[in-house]
Amino acid sequence: DVCSSDLKDTLSYWSYLLNSGSKTVIDSQTYDYCSKAADMIKNDPEMSKQLGINVTDFDNCDVFNEIELQRELEKHPFGIKGILDNLVINHNTKSITINDLKTTSKDLKDFPESIEFYSYWMQAIIYLILVYHKYIDLIDGQNYKLNFNFVVIDRNLMYYSFPVSESTKLSWLEKLDEEVFVPANY
Repeated sequence: DVCSSDLKDTLSYWSYLLNSGSKTVIDSQTYDYCSKAADMIKNDPEMSKQLGINVTDFDNCDVFNEIELQRELEKHPFGIKGILDNLVINHNTKSITINDLKTTSKDLKDFPESIEFYSYWMQAIIYLILVYHKYIDLIDGQNYKLNFNFVVIDRNLMYYSFPVSESTKLSWLEKLDEEVFVPANY
């Protein structure tokens, strides 16, 4: 009878997962952590501005969340694709900012190590390439500046926005070609 009960529970859970569609099932602890982190960021005026959370029609900004972009590559027989967490185009400041949200089980001070360990640099440069080509008329034609920030929330619900410098973007672009695209093309 115990096996029968376990089987019913398992089948019920399996049915729940199938019916959840593209939704991800999380536990209450994860939900609470995410809710607290989201509330903290929404209540921080600088972070809200950076993420375009309270943008109105009068702000002259376009804000996109979970925007999917893809592009075929000119020098390679394959393309790239990504789903950006947050993209803010500020027409007043002539800037396009990619904000990539990350959570970490470490402290904020240790996040730079994660960029290399988890290859976040690769994700960042692919996003930059995708946005550059999508908005080339604004970037090249109207001199909009293209920015990238890792918005990181640590295990203690501390958060910080790590901007990526121009020199780092260039080094990551070279690294992407040498370490990823050339071997993939081979």
